[in-house]
Parts: sequence; structure tokens; C-alpha cells
Amino acid sequence: MEQEDLKRFMHVQMPLRVYNFDTDFMGIVNNTVYARWFEVLRTGILDAYFPLEAMLEHGDCPIISETHIRYMRPITLRSRLMGTAWIAEMGRSRWRMEFALDDHGVRACEAWQEGYYYNLARRKPVPFPEAFVDLYALKLHGQQ
Repeated sequence: MEQEDLKRFMHVQMPLRVYNFDTDFMGIVNNTVYARWFEVLRTGILDAYFPLEAMLEHGDCPIISETHIRYMRPITLRSRLMGTAWIAEMGRSRWRMEFALDDHGVRACEAWQEGYYYNLARRKPVPFPEAFVDLYALKLHGQQ
């Protein structure tokens, strides 16, 4: 694996659409839309590797504690976006996901989120299930 691939071993990539209601009076996408796109990408990762329904059966879910966004160029109604998300780090109950938004192949935004695997009844972070940790470790070491 190349160095760039190592940090993106559990990832999703998908096109993202800009709607007319996503833009402000200047025709630039509103900052709040980025959070929605990150949620779409984060849900894509969950669907691929650890479905939310399975978490909820045990009373658990991921929660976000921080979001950091670096805007590199404006995204507009004419943008053709490709979004990529990957799990960059995973601890006992903490996770970090990174995002990239490319417009016509040029980087428009980079971001990251941190959060926790959280038990809804106990209202506190809990360890990730062993099966998910094992899958993460397999992907980290380049195994399918």
C-alpha cells in the first residue's frame, strides 16, 4: 500500500449534489451544508462497515464531539463534487473521521470530526464492539 492509502483503508467515496437552496445570495454554498455532506459521508461509512441499526440494537450510537473544516475554495451551484471520508483513527471508544470534498477534481474542502461510541441508556462512551475493532485492524494491516 502507498502512504496515502494507509490513512484511507476504511473509506467511502460518492458524488454530492449542490441544490439551489444550498446557496446564499452570492451563489456560494452555505457553511451549514458542509455538515450535512459530512453526515451523508459518515453514514456511508457506517452502512459499509458498521450499520447504525446494529449499533442501536445494543443501545449504542456514534456521537460527534468536534468538527473542524478548512474551506479551500468556494463551492457553487455549478460545482461537481466528489466526497471522500475515511476513518483516520480509532481508540477504545473514540474515533476520528476525515473528509475531502473535490470540485471538478480540485480540492475544495478538508475536514475532520472526532467523536465517541456512546451508550444511550448509560449516557457515556463505551468500547467499540470487538468485531468492529477486529475489522478495523484487518483493514489497517491491508487485509480484506
